[in-house]
Amino acid sequence: MSLFPLFMVIAVAIKLDSPGPIFFRQDRVGKGSRNRKFYGECNNYHEFARGENPVSRPKRRNVAMHTRYHTEYSNQLHQGVRYLLVTWLLEAGRDEECRQFLAENHGDISCFMIYSEVLLAFRTGGSGRKSNQALQEAIRANKHVPPYLLGQKPVPFRLPDYYSPGDESEAVIYAGEAKEAWHSTPGALEWLEQNS
Repeated sequence: MSLFPLFMVIAVAIKLDSPGPIFFRQDRVGKGSRNRKFYGECNNYHEFARGENPVSRPKRRNVAMHTRYHTEYSNQLHQGVRYLLVTWLLEAGRDEECRQFLAENHGDISCFMIYSEVLLAFRTGGSGRKSNQALQEAIRANKHVPPYLLGQKPVPFRLPDYYSPGDESEAVIYAGEAKEAWHSTPGALEWLEQNS
């Protein structure tokens, strides 16, 4: 799966005041590109997506609230906007909206949705049967995720351009996007380490 939707979401995030969403291609976002100015103070899309730049963090949280209407189109095209949105909802602490969104996308077996369900189950029920079962299902879907979330393996600065379900590249991308949601949930990483 291509990460092109990441560029679309970032363009929407940065240009929320524009009359409509703006879509950029990766090859147009680089040094000397006239479109580079839309990325403001972020050096690249990974910096924006990870929230490493203090300017990008509020924009990233804000975009989660404005991206919902793009997800229906995204789901039809099997793009990954919904995967970013679910992690952003968790990061913003909007658990009820996240629960509804996961219910709308029930049956999606990507690690993005499965591990988001795990984190949500832990947030709402703590370390219990439901969250432990959800974690074991998630590990069966992609066993590579926990080491990246726990910091046992570093998430590379440059995320892979493509991934395969269950592959390490999928885990790297998920951890790069969802790390903050996991780190901001009290006890989640300790529980993950004990149960993975």
